This record gives sequence, C-alpha cells and structure tokens, in this order.
Amino acid sequence: MLSGGMDSAILATYLPKGAKAYTMRTLAEGSVNEVEQAKFYADKLGLDLKVVDITWDDYLEAIPILAKHKKSPFHSIEPQIYKTLLAAKADGCEYVLCG
Repeated sequence: MLSGGMDSAILATYLPKGAKAYTMRTLAEGSVNEVEQAKFYADKLGLDLKVVDITWDDYLEAIPILAKHKKSPFHSIEPQIYKTLLAAKADGCEYVLCG
C-alpha cells in the first residue's frame, strides 16, 4: 500500500520493479488525495500503481464485516484498507506491505 507519505515510500524502495502498489482515493468532498504523490513514487521506483476508489457505500458495506470479525472498535481507515486488500487479493497478491 503506497500513500503519499514517507513510511510507505521507504518500504516501496524494497520492492522489485513491476511490483503492484495500491493507493486509496477517498471520493468525498474535502478528503486528502494522495494519488499524485503516490504516482510520483511509483513512477520513480518502476511500480505498477493501482488506485482504489473508496466511497461512502464502501464504508457502509465494510463496517458490519469488520465489526463482526474484529469485535472491537476500529479506526476510520480500516474500511479503506479492507477494500484495498480485497483488490490486492483479486489481483493475486499474496503479501502486502504497509507503513
């Protein structure tokens, strides 16, 4: 998972060229869009960037699933991570790094 931040950018330097990188883009007014910065790192490192769009409906779908399995409160980023992991799994990814 590659955001626009330094932690994920540093981890991305350890990936082989052509590895898949996933960036979340929240489709809500006023949300932070890190796609441009993630694209900068992906291009520089030769990674295959996939943008996963997150909507309010994605939150509504994920919250009951996360609550059932986690059985504890969760952070607002977790529905985004959940949808991104589903995308990675659908693409055949076996391992995911996030920082």
